[in-house]
Amino acid sequence: MLPTIPELARLCGVSRGTVDRALNGRPDISDKTRAHVLKIAQQNGYVPNVLARSLVTGKSNTIAIVVFDLRNRHFAQMINAIQQSIFQAGYFSYICITEKDRKRETQILRDLAARKVDGIIIIPINKSPAFEEELLKLHVPTVTVSNRLSSKFSYVGADFRLACYEGMQAFYEKGYRNVSFICPCADEQDDVNAYAQIQRAKGYASFMNEHPEMHGSLITSYDYCDIILQSVHGRQEKIGFFCSSDYYALNILAFSRKQGLDVPKDFGLMGFDGIDTLDYIEKQLSTIVYPIENVGKSAAELLNRLIANADAPHDVFVDFAFRQGNTL
Repeated sequence: MLPTIPELARLCGVSRGTVDRALNGRPDISDKTRAHVLKIAQQNGYVPNVLARSLVTGKSNTIAIVVFDLRNRHFAQMINAIQQSIFQAGYFSYICITEKDRKRETQILRDLAARKVDGIIIIPINKSPAFEEELLKLHVPTVTVSNRLSSKFSYVGADFRLACYEGMQAFYEKGYRNVSFICPCADEQDDVNAYAQIQRAKGYASFMNEHPEMHGSLITSYDYCDIILQSVHGRQEKIGFFCSSDYYALNILAFSRKQGLDVPKDFGLMGFDGIDTLDYIEKQLSTIVYPIENVGKSAAELLNRLIANADAPHDVFVDFAFRQGNTL
């Protein structure tokens, strides 16, 4: 059984107060005594009671990462980057999955506040004023990622609108004059927070409005593969499909192989995110790289500064880049 502080005090022949000062780096203790206590603690496998300490200090040294799911490598890469940063800062993390369920997200946040987390990094699915008020009442430093709330909350993301506008420019320069944008969650924007996806769709719309010679549509159906099959059948002109996520683009590539279609011979394809999975597929997908590792690191650094009440920017924007593959 691991020793407690009273047992350590007995083993060291000192008072409990002396053990506390030695273990927690407090003053009023000699270097020799501190070294002696630490040596005995290590030899006996002493592990500090974090929960008990949090009651005294008001800090749990934990942060929470709240995301939709881990099926998309986009979220897994972000969490990995956050974990690396917060570990170096001495924090333990809770990873919480909302599955895009607004009620679950709200309950998760309440539970995290009850567990006295020091900070929260979240890609929110809720967006209502009532949700924002409840989040503020938790009095926990919070950084939102990709999906914005209001200016009451710090934010880390990118200029998604400009990114998709420039993605459309790449199609245009390749001679495409018929490009549709695949963004299934666009139809959900009245119910859930789809800020990042909607901004991408707006970038597409801006380009289309400024180029009347262009044709195409916003595809919001999750049956987008079937729509593509119908769209390319018998068509002679170059036709392209711009996906708001690499996840959709990879589904299309797999579907195309089963249907005997060739990309880019039968249609051009572009994704968005630049997930690391793309490094392991034979067809090099053209995509907009949203450097999610940098996003995760920036979110962790920003949250750490908010927890420490240090000067910190309100918003952090990372750079995006177009990656030329062989699908255009």
